[in-house]
Amino acid sequence: LFQTKHHRGSIMNFTTLDLKFLEDLFNKDLIPPEEECGIFEPLSSRRKYCHKDHPQGSGRLRHTSCNVVFNALVPVDVRQCPYILFTSHGVHEHPPPPPSKSPKAIMKGIANMVVSIGDPTMTTSQFLRNPQLEAFCREHGASTLAELHPSFANKDKIAAMIQKQRFLSYPSGQDINGLIFLKNTDQGLNEYIQEYHHDTQGTMVLCGYPDQIQLLSSLKSFEVDMSYKRIRAKNLNEVLFATFLTDQCKIITLLRVFTSMDTTEGYYLLFKRAFALIQKVSGKLVLFNHLHDAGIYGIILDMDSKQYTGLGQYLSELDPNHHGVTWQLQCVVLFCRVHFQRTILKVIGTQNYGSDLWSRMMSLLKCESEKDYDDLIDLLIKYEQPEVGQWAMQKKSAVIKAGLNQACSKIDSFYFNKLRNHTNAVEQS
Repeated sequence: LFQTKHHRGSIMNFTTLDLKFLEDLFNKDLIPPEEECGIFEPLSSRRKYCHKDHPQGSGRLRHTSCNVVFNALVPVDVRQCPYILFTSHGVHEHPPPPPSKSPKAIMKGIANMVVSIGDPTMTTSQFLRNPQLEAFCREHGASTLAELHPSFANKDKIAAMIQKQRFLSYPSGQDINGLIFLKNTDQGLNEYIQEYHHDTQGTMVLCGYPDQIQLLSSLKSFEVDMSYKRIRAKNLNEVLFATFLTDQCKIITLLRVFTSMDTTEGYYLLFKRAFALIQKVSGKLVLFNHLHDAGIYGIILDMDSKQYTGLGQYLSELDPNHHGVTWQLQCVVLFCRVHFQRTILKVIGTQNYGSDLWSRMMSLLKCESEKDYDDLIDLLIKYEQPEVGQWAMQKKSAVIKAGLNQACSKIDSFYFNKLRNHTNAVEQS
C-alpha cells in the first residue's frame, strides 16, 4: 500500500531557468556536474533539505557535531572590573561559515523593509514569510535571501538586523515606555494622546483629538463600549466613548481609553479621568441632568457590573446629596440591547433564536410596569431550566432592570425612548 516506483517532488517557486543549458542537456546528453552547497542552519531548524536549486537537487542537511568549548568568565563586580574574558578550546570539526560580508544594497533594502513592515514584535520566521520579502527577492532574481548572498544562510544575521532596526525605531521599547517616547517625538501623536497614567494602580492612556473631545462635551448622551478589535496586549482593554450621528448615518468614536485596570476601582478612575479631560479641553463643566437639571441625560453601557458600578461611584461622589450608587445608575444608565440579546442566545443557544422561550426573555424589554417585569422574572425563575433561572436572577437587579426597561428606570420616558433607538450603534461599528 502507498508504494510506487515514481518519485514525486514539489517544484520550487520562482525557479530560474537556463534555457541554453536545458537545450544542451537534452540534445547533447550532458551530465551536469554536482554543485557544492554551503547552506548552514541552526540546530533548532526543522528543515531536512537545503531548499537550494542545485543541478543534482536539494541536498539533505546533516547534523555536524563540534567539540569546541567556549568559556565566558564574568566578574562578580562588573562595576569594579568592567571586562569579560572569553576563551575557546579545541579545534572546529566543521566547515567555516559562509562569507559574512553582505552587499550594502541588499542590507539597506532589508533594513528599509523591516522599517516599512513596522511590527515591533516581528520574529525572524515571520519576516522570512512576509510577502514583501518574497517580492524583494524576485526583484533580484532569487527566491530566498540565501540565494541573494550566501551570508544570509545564517539566520542569526537576519535576526540581528531585525533587532537593530527594532532598537532604532523603538529605543524605549514597547508598552507604555514606547508610547511615551512616541508622544514626545511625534507631533501628530502628541496631539492625539491627551494623558497617560502609569503607576502602582496600573496603566491608562486617554486618546482623542481636541475637536473630538469638544464634540463629546456637547452631547447629551453617548455610548461607552469595550472593544477587542485593535488590542494585541492581553493585559489591556480599549474603552470607546462613541455616538451615532443621525444626519450623517455614521458612528464616530470621540475618545479612546486604554486601560489595564479591569476592576470597579479601575473604571471609577477611568470615568473620573475621562470627564476631567472633557472639562479641561472644552473649558465647560460636565453636568448630569439628574444632578444639575442640565447636561447628560443618558449613558449606554454593557452589562458589566464592574463598569457600571465604577460609573455609579463617580456620580455619587459628584452628587451634593450623595445618593447611593443604585439611584445614580437608575437615573442615567441604559444597557445595550444587542448585548442583552447575546446573553439570551448564550444561555438558550443560537438554534433557539426566535423560539417561544427567546420571545419571553426578550419581552422583558417591553413590560409596561415594574410589577409586570418582576412577575415575568419570577415565572422564568420558577418554570424554566436552571440556567435560564440563573440568567433571570441577574436581570432582577434594580440596576439591570432600570437599564433595560423604561418602566423601571428613573430616566424621563422621552429621553429613554430616544436613547433606546440607538443602543446598538457602537456595536455595529
